[in-house]
Amino acid sequence: HNGAAQGLSSEKIVTVHQDSDGNLWVGTYDGGLCRLEGDHFECFTTAEGLAHDHVTSFTEDVEGNLWFGSLGGGLNRLRDAKFTALTTAEGLAHPGVWAIREGRRGLWIGTESGLDLVVDGYPVDYPGRQAAAEDSLMAIYEEEDGTVWTGLYGGGLRRLSGGRWTTYTTANDLADDEVFCITQDSEGAIWIGTRGGLNRLVDGQFTTFTTEDGLPQDNIKALHIDSKGVLWVGTRGGGLARYLY
Repeated sequence: HNGAAQGLSSEKIVTVHQDSDGNLWVGTYDGGLCRLEGDHFECFTTAEGLAHDHVTSFTEDVEGNLWFGSLGGGLNRLRDAKFTALTTAEGLAHPGVWAIREGRRGLWIGTESGLDLVVDGYPVDYPGRQAAAEDSLMAIYEEEDGTVWTGLYGGGLRRLSGGRWTTYTTANDLADDEVFCITQDSEGAIWIGTRGGLNRLVDGQFTTFTTEDGLPQDNIKALHIDSKGVLWVGTRGGGLARYLY
């Protein structure tokens, strides 16, 4: 158990990621950002230049910059041991950032009010941006062909292709309109974690998996497909499940 005794600034953990150098980063609800150094944590808060102490998301770009999303302070970039903030003053749609995903053109940023594309450190326009201006985004996934999928808080699942959005909701057999995570398997199926179960999308058709199919809980918060093709499903209150598709 690693906690306050090891220097962790908060035991309310929101996100955990490992960078390309092998460093383990922990984003907290109210204690900023911590990096595991051996057997103790070095933590960074607003006092060290972090934009906000509620850290929600993390990614590393191709240049080795680390990006952190926060709930109220927008984005932070860590480069050369220095934090730089990217907020609404620089064109970010909203200071509440829930998701970050690196894509072919840049970083996709899911905010509480819009999907941003950040290129060379700044938000840029893209076909379809205005049509997503009211979306409250919780998840982002980009396919190899550039198709972008977004999960909305209450708005279902959306697909951006060729500058046009397609929306899928419970009316299209989505399990629930609160979508928290999205991934894709090696066969091309899109997997969607919602508040009301797990969905698989193939050729426009949804299949739903719930506790009736063996899930420990229907509220799905995290999805990961490992190197052996096993789908790991993180739930809220039911622990971790795995699915062999």
